[in-house]
Amino acid sequence: MNIRRPKLVSLIVILVFFVVVISVAFQGFLTERRASATIKENQEENAFNVARMVANNPLIIDALLDKEKEPFIQEYTTEVLKLTGVDFITVMDMNSIRKSHPDPEKIGKKFVGGDEEEVLKNGKESSSVSTGTLGKSQRVFTPIIDKNKGQIGAVAVGVSLDEIEDEISKGRSDIVFVTYLSLLFGLTGAVILANYIKKILFNLEPAEIAKILQERNALLESIHEGIIAIDHDQNISVLNKSASKLFKIKENSVGKKLEEIIPLSNLSKVLINEESELNEELHFNGLNLYVNRVPIIVKGKVVGAVATIRDQTEIRQLAEQLTDVKMYAEALRAQSHEFMNQLHVILGMIQLGCYDKLKNYIQHLVTYNEKEVISVAKKIKDATLAGFIMGKISYAHEKGILLNFHCEETIYENESGEYTYSLIKIVGNLISNAFDAVSEKNEKVVDLIFDYTDETLLIEVSDNGTGMSEINKQKIFEKGFSTKGVDRGLGLYFVKKEIDGLNGELNVVSEEGNGTNFYIKLPYIKAHK
Repeated sequence: MNIRRPKLVSLIVILVFFVVVISVAFQGFLTERRASATIKENQEENAFNVARMVANNPLIIDALLDKEKEPFIQEYTTEVLKLTGVDFITVMDMNSIRKSHPDPEKIGKKFVGGDEEEVLKNGKESSSVSTGTLGKSQRVFTPIIDKNKGQIGAVAVGVSLDEIEDEISKGRSDIVFVTYLSLLFGLTGAVILANYIKKILFNLEPAEIAKILQERNALLESIHEGIIAIDHDQNISVLNKSASKLFKIKENSVGKKLEEIIPLSNLSKVLINEESELNEELHFNGLNLYVNRVPIIVKGKVVGAVATIRDQTEIRQLAEQLTDVKMYAEALRAQSHEFMNQLHVILGMIQLGCYDKLKNYIQHLVTYNEKEVISVAKKIKDATLAGFIMGKISYAHEKGILLNFHCEETIYENESGEYTYSLIKIVGNLISNAFDAVSEKNEKVVDLIFDYTDETLLIEVSDNGTGMSEINKQKIFEKGFSTKGVDRGLGLYFVKKEIDGLNGELNVVSEEGNGTNFYIKLPYIKAHK
């Protein structure tokens, strides 16, 4: 049973909702607590101010000392009560007998509550919560001192706790309003943030991102070519198993500087130049590698570079296999085409009844083909190389090119089996270039000459084509240089590379309009006679 995972937006909104609720609730609790304490402190301070004002009034002191003036105390406290907003102001003598009270009937009676004893006994201000005739209230007491510095009574000022609670409730309402407002803004911000994050993640859910990442890692690990990527700081960001195996480095090298692990990788140069480098050679720890280096561009900015690496030995083996297949395919296609033309000629002669001419034509074909086959097979004892040359001769016939093959000495197989494939690559590229050179000529002639002397193989490929200028002759072996258009210029580069690899020599003689001659000299040790 598949459990449906909540979406990223929902998770973020729920998370932010709970965070905001808990934060606002806690903050509201602390704010209300501080507000309640502040209100109580303010009410208490206000009550003390009223009590001190009454206690320090000389008229109150005189009235408390003179019994005839006692009615003034009630009159005065009543007026003060109206102006200050406190609930009661009681002036009492040292025996706790009230001299004023909001209820005149309570005047002359003893103060109720018992919390006045502190001020009457010790002469110090005090504060308390107690229940009196007007209910539960916050009370403050201030001593009344006469001119002789003697205490003659006290003033009690009270504020009903209900009124204090009303003030706190008003503050609580404000806090609740701010709390709801904060919650609304928090949820709105959560939705905006969630949508922004979703947009950054290309509208993908976390599970989808994890799946893509897993598939991407599996894909990188399954690729046979080595892959190394670096970020803008030249730290390794991607390293698959094939690259680790080729360079013999640990897979946990991700995050390290590339140049510290592979000093001659030149991948950092791509970051600077912002240009791709394709089919470059890299020699590392005795390995000959082909490397493609490409900058990683995001939103028009280079953020890294990636290199794909392949062992030259593997590529060479594939190239050799492809060369064989292509060679045989070209030979069969050319011979098939030529054979069809010959059958058409024979059919036409039969229909016309030209039997004598038909006989001569067939004898000519047999003699010509035998001559070609015998000429190549007699002098070239390497079957692969011989088949390659015969295929090129057939292909030349199809294209209307006369490919002349000459060989004075017998060429035996080389003691190295790979030597043949190098020869095929060299001769094949030179013959293909020669065919291109004579393509615009009316008379198309290409000569292929082999000779062998003193363990040295001499090869000449010449044509009567367009030739080359001195400037082009200096550049033809540069990688990518071609007069035939873009994505060309690799054939002669590989020819020169193969000849250098065999410790051979290559010379070119060419003149514009007068054809081109390539002279090759290679060390060649035959396997047997």
